Amino acid sequence: MIRHITAILLVLCAISCSPRIYPASRIDSVRVEYRERIIHDTIRYEIPVEVEKVVTHDTTSTLTNSIASSTAKVHNGLLEHSLQTLKKTINVPAQIVVRDTVIIEKKGETIVKEVPAALSRWQTFLLSMGRLALMVIVLAIALFVAKRLLKIIS
Repeated sequence: MIRHITAILLVLCAISCSPRIYPASRIDSVRVEYRERIIHDTIRYEIPVEVEKVVTHDTTSTLTNSIASSTAKVHNGLLEHSLQTLKKTINVPAQIVVRDTVIIEKKGETIVKEVPAALSRWQTFLLSMGRLALMVIVLAIALFVAKRLLKIIS
């Protein structure tokens, strides 16, 4: 008999239901920003090698290229050679674009929304049956414990 009652109570517990509870929604956001910044830097410019030769029967010879000017003279049997760099500035503008990636992560806030919805008659019936089954189980456990205690005492 007790086995049948226990089985019935377990079936009632299994079919009883409670209102459905939805977990709170949480919104997290991750934003990726791409940033570009310009860095001004100095560039080393290697001057190209220029070779020029002149052969002349005269006593003076002059060579000039984009960087320097050279003059050679024979004077009183001696070779006099002078080299002069030209006053020239080579401007090489350099702008280096650096691209950075920044990840901004914002922890979301928990938003709890309660949606009032009336239970159907079937849901109300199953809810009351679950409560009734719980009370019967508690009562059965209390009676079982009371019988055991009475057997021990007597």
